[in-house]
Amino acid sequence: MTRKPETNPKETMQKKSEDCFNQSPYYSLKLSNYFQAYDKLFEAYRGKSITFVEVGALSGGSLHMWRNYFGPEARIIGIDLNPAAKRWVSDGFEIFVGNQQSREFWHEFYSSVGTIDVLLDDGGHTYAQQIVTIEEALDRMETGLIVLEDTCTSFMREFGFPSVNTFTEWSKRRIDSINARFEDVDITPDFYSKKIQSIQFFTSLIAFHVNERDCVASKTLENNGVRVESLDLRHGSGGLHSAQIVIDSLRSVSFLKAILSRSRASRFVITIVRRFFQNRDVRQTIKDYTKKRSKTSEFD
Repeated sequence: MTRKPETNPKETMQKKSEDCFNQSPYYSLKLSNYFQAYDKLFEAYRGKSITFVEVGALSGGSLHMWRNYFGPEARIIGIDLNPAAKRWVSDGFEIFVGNQQSREFWHEFYSSVGTIDVLLDDGGHTYAQQIVTIEEALDRMETGLIVLEDTCTSFMREFGFPSVNTFTEWSKRRIDSINARFEDVDITPDFYSKKIQSIQFFTSLIAFHVNERDCVASKTLENNGVRVESLDLRHGSGGLHSAQIVIDSLRSVSFLKAILSRSRASRFVITIVRRFFQNRDVRQTIKDYTKKRSKTSEFD
């Protein structure tokens, strides 16, 4: 018979994750810096009816820890490669046995479980396992949190370091994906640009905040305040100074001032002038501008 959790919701909300770790009746292993990250990342999910999934559940200690931490309303699901993990079903947990590197397993898992809110990967820690796990989760999540533990393996020779294929290197490339949403950069948005709102890097732990609704194009905005004309000194001397002089002169012409008051036109003209004075290909600038207009429309 399945045992029901006996927890006091008010008491649970006062506990820190490290308290729950120490109070777990079964063995668990965590890095000392994780608890500070947990309390920051998971606080918004406590005391709510969420679906929390942890990869790597054999010893059972962390399953009990998370039930204690999130409260009795949380649906706690464990995944492990070892069928022995099924023993925790009798303690009120859902357990799925499978290989996290198998995309077929994840297809069957999500078909059975449905939407999840939080995924914590404490599984095998190989690069392929980590990448497949997060890719399959992102493919199905519209909003939520994905946290991968023990990303220190990206810096361990027994796991393949040094390599451009480590999970941390994969995560760094997602910084490009996030910044591709800004219309003026020279990188193209990808699948992750429309999924990952932000990323947090901790010691040996990486958190991905998923929110499709907020993954929108970023544009430069200007208010209607009075412009104080002055030389732009941000980029050193030389061509850019000359370009600024020309730009300021253009703004002094009445009909051009009206055109340049529109932020998109202003940025385009400014870029053309600056590239001219930097001896850069103006024709390429026009091509880039057209490409950016197309990129922006992807998020509209």
